[in-house]
Amino acid sequence: MQMLATGLASLLAGSVLGCAEDWSITETLRPRVEPLGSLPAAPAVRTARAQRPTGPSGGRRRVWLVGIDGFSPIDFGLRRKTQPYKTLKQLAHEGRSTLDARVPGGPADCGEGAVFESAPGWANILTGRDCREHRVLRNGDTSFLRKHSAELPTLLATAHRELGLVTAAVGGDPIVSRPEATQVAGLEPSGLLAIEGFVPGGGAWTNLDAWVYTQGDDALAEETTIAAIVELDADLVFTHFDEVDHIGHMHGYGSPGWAKRLDRTDERIGRVLAAIRGRPGFAAQDASRRLAFEQEDWLIVVVSDHGGHDTPGCQGGRCCVPGFGRCGTHDRMSGVDDRVPFILWTTGGRATPLAPLQDPVSQLDVRPTVLAWLGSTEEASLGRNKEASPGRIQGASSPTGS
Repeated sequence: MQMLATGLASLLAGSVLGCAEDWSITETLRPRVEPLGSLPAAPAVRTARAQRPTGPSGGRRRVWLVGIDGFSPIDFGLRRKTQPYKTLKQLAHEGRSTLDARVPGGPADCGEGAVFESAPGWANILTGRDCREHRVLRNGDTSFLRKHSAELPTLLATAHRELGLVTAAVGGDPIVSRPEATQVAGLEPSGLLAIEGFVPGGGAWTNLDAWVYTQGDDALAEETTIAAIVELDADLVFTHFDEVDHIGHMHGYGSPGWAKRLDRTDERIGRVLAAIRGRPGFAAQDASRRLAFEQEDWLIVVVSDHGGHDTPGCQGGRCCVPGFGRCGTHDRMSGVDDRVPFILWTTGGRATPLAPLQDPVSQLDVRPTVLAWLGSTEEASLGRNKEASPGRIQGASSPTGS
């Protein structure tokens, strides 16, 4: 598929003595470096995917995993005049949700060298194991996982290799990265999915049918997610939205700028969901043309890699630490950095009701929940904390093959 040229996000900070009060991400047009990891035509991919998972109602099951970087529970539940986060609040209200999902890791679990950063959080979510097993303690610390990725497969690899499903990933560091660019520089690929599935030389992946490196550009993430769902017809799509975390660092988590950026991400999620419903036939008056969507059973999962807190000297997002240029961070603060929202929601003509969440919910619930939805017989307790009871799959019963 020919990718459309889109703007690349440019971060505009204030002076070194403080942050601009109305700091924002501005879209600027730049030539995009190929290859993008273009999406192949759906028919060519589907010939190798003979069976699709179905639920008790007979609907084909599909999953969109939404990862919002730095989506701290701070401010999310507050009521504002503008009623922000319309889509996310709808999903939380109609589905199953908590604002207190745990982020395993940090000093308590893995020693003083462990912090609540992006790489450990996404490793938790994708592998279903915590830092005691995947040993990703901070950003860039992936040497152990690089050597043991076969024993610690991500949920996309399991869906792709074992279930034979069409998978796609859209995002930036530390999820996808540009593996071919790092190799040109003499470095090993750094993205968690690239470590696991990128084959040097040919540019092929063993865990994905399609990938797009967004370099933190959420507009591109939205565009290519829609392409993966509508044109690629993928069974499992993982999207990494990155801009909320950038604003959290610059203005503070929960600041007006952060809330505004989360609002924009919320709108992007709404447009992707509209694209799911707006595919040819869904909105038609003729019932026969709506058949495709009515035979689908979608699970939408929303989660984040870490929370965040303000640094000393930050006052409502208006003043950063002199010379530091940051208002927010996430490292070792228990009860804040290790708490994230967790939302499950279903849609489709045959959407299946979800079972109640069972506390404590954590990032480690994502993998078994998604794979159970897609028909995996993988042991339900995989990745569970030792303190938690095994088999706490969040959601409805596992599907059967068709």
